[in-house]
Amino acid sequence: MPDTATSSPDLSADQLYPNDRIAQLIILGLIMGLEVYAKFLLFPLQENMSAALGLSDNQMALLQGPALQFSSAVIAIPLGVIADRYTRIRWLFAAAALTAIGTVFTAFAPGYATLLLARCLIGLSTIVAPLVFSLVADLFPESQRGRAIMVVGFGQLAGNSVAFAAGGALMAHAPHPDDWRWVVGWLATPLFAALPMLLLLKEPPRRGVTTGAMSLQAAGKELWGYRKVLLTIVIGVGFAEIAMGAIRVWTAPALSRGFALAPNQVGNVMAACLLIGGIAGPFAGGMLADYCQKRGGPRLTTVALICIALVSVPVGAFALLPSAPLFSVAFTLFKALTLMIACMGITMFTLAVPNKMRGLSVGVLGTSNMIFSGAIAPVSVSVLSEGMGGNQIHLALTLVCAVSCLGAAVIFLAGLPQRRL
Repeated sequence: MPDTATSSPDLSADQLYPNDRIAQLIILGLIMGLEVYAKFLLFPLQENMSAALGLSDNQMALLQGPALQFSSAVIAIPLGVIADRYTRIRWLFAAAALTAIGTVFTAFAPGYATLLLARCLIGLSTIVAPLVFSLVADLFPESQRGRAIMVVGFGQLAGNSVAFAAGGALMAHAPHPDDWRWVVGWLATPLFAALPMLLLLKEPPRRGVTTGAMSLQAAGKELWGYRKVLLTIVIGVGFAEIAMGAIRVWTAPALSRGFALAPNQVGNVMAACLLIGGIAGPFAGGMLADYCQKRGGPRLTTVALICIALVSVPVGAFALLPSAPLFSVAFTLFKALTLMIACMGITMFTLAVPNKMRGLSVGVLGTSNMIFSGAIAPVSVSVLSEGMGGNQIHLALTLVCAVSCLGAAVIFLAGLPQRRL
């Protein structure tokens, strides 16, 4: 297969792969799940890691956020260009292999600096998002794209839940804090085992594009023409990503510290909440995105996003609730709401720009999400907690979630289309 991407204006994935599209979509969901799994597998272990290595909350925040996003933020936009021009399958395989290797390096890292480097390598897994969404857009027509992205979202939630459940369960059989290394080593196994499945992927023809690719200057100029809708989605979803990044890193420690739960209990609660919220969020978001697009176009979709963001503001106070069951129910709902925003925003994004620039535009969205979710969110909670006197994770997490969701609502309102486009 040549490395340069080509497409046919007369054929589509519907015609060439009528029986394979669902199988391809499931594998793409698996890839996204593995990406999330690799990034999340340290989260249920972070209290043990802190104790074993003597790390502060700020050091853990750097390890769980900026370290993961640095390398991927640098390469996300170039990967978007690659998604528009070249064969995408081999890049997905390379990213998955590097993720597995980085996880093994994490288990054997002798100190904090080496851990940071290993997490940077795992952060490269984030580059799969522009490639996956580009492939999904070519496999499915606009009328089905929201539900297809919903399936990819299910893969991500599975990665969340498995990472917390498996990490917590293994840590329960590791009596010493430094046994987290042994746990990470075992958690790396699925990453290597799944690599052969990626060889089953096929490169679909590109929808609505002719052979060849736009120059970067031409692509940038044309992308600028979509700046209002794209900036609204990028910044609005970015604010929601701050909340998602904050709960991703700090919900488990909040549970552990607030209710004195053991690692396996925290892992089980987080796995259940992430599974339920993760299923409900992408499902509702995908169905609602397709309904709004059909009934009212981008305007109705944006109105729905405003409403969801506003409802998320009070629900984001879950960390202040007095009991673990109430905490868990509210956290599950908050997870679902923020995932709805992300799913609907990504669907709007893929519909707003033509296929020939989709990889580049999704790369821009991915870079923005990495900055908001990975670089800003984890550190903002730990710094705010320390600024309020230390060990104020519950209050800091609540403030970050509330402000970010309110910010998302304001941005979506400011960018509300005046008429159906």
